[in-house]
Parts: sequence; structure tokens; C-alpha cells
Amino acid sequence: MKLGVKLFAVIFILTVFASMLLYPFQAHAETLGELKQRLAELEEEYEQAEREKEETQGQIDENNRTVDEIKAEIVSLQDEIKALQGEIDELNQEAEDLDGEVKKVINFLQVSNGENAYLEYAFGAQDFTDFIYRMAVSEQISAYDDNLIEEYDRIVRESEEKQTEMDEKQTTLSERQKELEEETEKLGEHLTELTDIQISTEDEIEMQKEAIAVLENMGCADDESIDTCGSIPSVSGGNSSPGTGSNPIGQLPAGTSFLRPIIEGYVTSEYGYRLNPATGVYELHEALDVSQSGTVPIYPAADGVVIGTRYRSNCGGNMIFIIHTVNGQKYTTEYAHLRRIDVSVGQVVTQDTQIGIMGGDRNLEWWDKCSTAQHLHFGIAYGHYLKDYMGWSEFIANTYDPRETVNFPWSGGATDYFKDRTTMY
Repeated sequence: MKLGVKLFAVIFILTVFASMLLYPFQAHAETLGELKQRLAELEEEYEQAEREKEETQGQIDENNRTVDEIKAEIVSLQDEIKALQGEIDELNQEAEDLDGEVKKVINFLQVSNGENAYLEYAFGAQDFTDFIYRMAVSEQISAYDDNLIEEYDRIVRESEEKQTEMDEKQTTLSERQKELEEETEKLGEHLTELTDIQISTEDEIEMQKEAIAVLENMGCADDESIDTCGSIPSVSGGNSSPGTGSNPIGQLPAGTSFLRPIIEGYVTSEYGYRLNPATGVYELHEALDVSQSGTVPIYPAADGVVIGTRYRSNCGGNMIFIIHTVNGQKYTTEYAHLRRIDVSVGQVVTQDTQIGIMGGDRNLEWWDKCSTAQHLHFGIAYGHYLKDYMGWSEFIANTYDPRETVNFPWSGGATDYFKDRTTMY
């Protein structure tokens, strides 16, 4: 008996723990005032992030200026090395161009390595006049030769030392240039999000303000729970708008299933990490891509309320976010790369409400830089985006493979076709 009680207790605890993991957004009911406080905190974080972004960009600009200065200094050093080599070459040429008499003297020097070489040269004269001439030449050449050799040796020594010094300096400058370029690259990465669709904090703030306005328009007070305050009309199909009725926004239209968001088409890209065909960056594709040619209507996967829209985002195009409560669990669905949006924030929608049409064609939606061809970017996440959490990174963290909730055909191929929204595969 005791063993049975203990076993039951263990199973109960595990069940509760599992439910907390699977349904993390069911435990806490937040008030509208708390939601507004989170918005204020987000705005403050955004302002701080903008200041940091400005500082980071300033550091990048400073690094780039320093790199340019280093490059200019390296070019100057290379020019100086070239000029010194030219001087050395000129000295070598000058030594080679000495007249025959000087060469004879140098030859004597090489043989005897002493002043007697000049005497030998002088006593080789044919007559007295030639002797006087040779003595004068020997004296001049001796002095000139000594000075020339000394100057040549000095310049060669200095040039070698300078060459070594500049080589070391160029190595140091090149290493510093590489360090700065690597640091600049890291700073640049700090400003970049590695997700397929990107929403700026500024857009997050605007969507959050719109979501709060919807709650206020439905009669929510600051001290009321956003899960139970306000009301929306009951819906039976077609387009609907906010109004008065019996269903609180926290409960939403009750749903029991998810349908595919387009009537017919095929999956073109799966959920998970991939090399983005539009940007060439390896990043998380937090959704499933489905496609079809022509004018393709888009429908909600489940009954719900439009909680956010974005128009002409440069990475996602026109986007819609809809919150749902299906079988008691909270979800948010994402629809991106739309050519047109047919609903507004706060609107109650059913699975039969046309919310927009498929876009993503770069020739038509030229502002959408994160799409290469017509398709729908369809994502799904746990919790109510812009109510249970507001950050884009939090939404990404709560996304999962839509195949786990919405039925799509799969046989290992890239073009498994479906011809309606409901057939099970």
C-alpha cells in the first residue's frame, strides 16, 4: 500500500513537472499594468541598446580610421624602402662606372691592400710627365676611393639596419591591422541577429503599443489580468472585428485543431539551421516555408486574434502574428513575406478568414531583402507573443517545428504536394 502511494506521488510530481515544461505560459496571469511596465522597461532597454549601438559603431569607425592610417604608414614604409634600395643601386652603379684608371687603382688595392699599390702604379709611368700625372691621380683617387668605400659601407650598413627596422615595424603594423579588422568584425557581429526573419526592437515596441491599445479598447484596466479582462465577439466564420461579447481575450475563440495556412502547395524549406539563400549566412530558419504559384490566399492556422502586424520590413516583408488558444494551450503563429495584409491588429479571425496573400517575390516585394522567391514563411511558437513575452529573441526561443502541430505531407522529398487544408498525411 505504501509503495503504491509513493509510486502515485512520484508519478504526480513528474506529471506536474512535465506540464510546467510543456506549458510554461499557463501559470502566471499578468495585469495590463504589468504589461505596460514591461513595455516601459523594453523602451528603456532599447534606448540603452541604441546608445551602445552608437558607441559600438563609433568604435568600428575609429578602428577603420586606425586601419586606414596603418595601411598608409605601411605604404610609406614601402616607398622609403624602395628609395633606399635605389640609393644603394646608384652607389653600385657609380662604382661600376669609374674610369679605367680608378679601376686599376682598386685592382691594386685588392691585390696589395696597401698604399704601395699607388706607388707601383705611379712608377709604371713611361716618362716623367706621365709619372707626375700618375702621382696626382693616385693621391686624388686614394682619397676619393677611401671616402667612397667608407661612405658606401656606411650607407649599406644603415640601409640594412633600416631595412630590418622597417621589416619589424611592417610586421607589427600588419599584426595590429589584422587585430583591428578582427575586432571590427566582432563588433559588426554584435549588431547583427542570426535569424532568418528579423524584427527590430523599435518594431517590437510599436507592436507592443498596438497590443496594449487593443486590450485598453476592450475595456481592460491596469489592475486586471490580461488573461481574463476585456471581451471579444464570438465568431462563426468570415472576417470579424473587435467588439463586445462573451469571450474574454485571454481565452480567445476556443479551438481544437490547426489547419495548413494555404489551400494547396508544397513545402520548400524546413524548420532548423540552414544557409540562408537570400543572405548566404548560416542561421536559424524558425519556420516552415510553403509555396504555390499565382495569387495565393493566406488563412490562419487556427481561430484567434491578430496581435501584431508589420508592413514592409526589410527582412520579412509584410508580417502578421496571431495568438490562439487551442485545447487549452497558448500559441502564436507567424505569417511573413506577404504581398498584402487584409486584417488589422485586434481583429478576431477564424480558420476561414483570409488574412492576406502570398508574396516574397523580389521583383515585386523589392523591399524584402530576406526572400528570393514567392513563398509563405509560416512559424509557430508556444505562448502569446506580445502578451506573455514581447522580445523577438523570446519569440524565437519559443518557436518549434510547425510539423509538430500542423500536418504537412512528408516523404523525404522537397516537393510533397497537398491539395487542401485538412487531408491528413
